[in-house]
Amino acid sequence: MERAIDQNLIFNQIRKYNQAHNQTRKGAALKQVGVHVGLLKKEKRDLTNEQRQMMIYFLNQFCAYQGVPLVIQ
Repeated sequence: MERAIDQNLIFNQIRKYNQAHNQTRKGAALKQVGVHVGLLKKEKRDLTNEQRQMMIYFLNQFCAYQGVPLVIQ
């Protein structure tokens, strides 16, 4: 059974990513989205560079589909 994607959760995590000043918090925001949409497993380790790039790509595609300009700082 498929779950619906919570758009508010994704946009809130983008906001948290942009407000974060360290890589740990930025990674946590990306990981939260990845686990929510099923692209990442819920693990205790940090994201790899490939996973980080994959999540940023996903957010770009998601926002483009929603018609929202994505600004990742």
